Amino acid sequence: MSILSKEREFPIVATEVEPEIKEEPNQETYLEKVEKEVELPKSIKDHGQVILTSPSAQPVKIVLPVSQKAFANPLNWKKPINFALRWLLVFAERIRKIYPGETTFKE
Repeated sequence: MSILSKEREFPIVATEVEPEIKEEPNQETYLEKVEKEVELPKSIKDHGQVILTSPSAQPVKIVLPVSQKAFANPLNWKKPINFALRWLLVFAERIRKIYPGETTFKE
């Protein structure tokens, strides 16, 4: 008896098992929950003493780590981007654009 005849006696049959499909949550209710804004209480008191107050928007004062003279020098802007000073100037310009009117230069 050869090896080929043994394989013919016991054929291999592959079967596929379908995975169970879980129900997805209702998308409309899920989106409604995400879109709701959280309302924080004004303050939390314990025995009449204020323990925690809600955060309020305070004006931001940002001091850039570069002087206005170095920032305004056009030679610094012509250096390759891999120089630390050029990278710092580009970063400072980005911060100035994100927070207009709230940034000042280092003296």
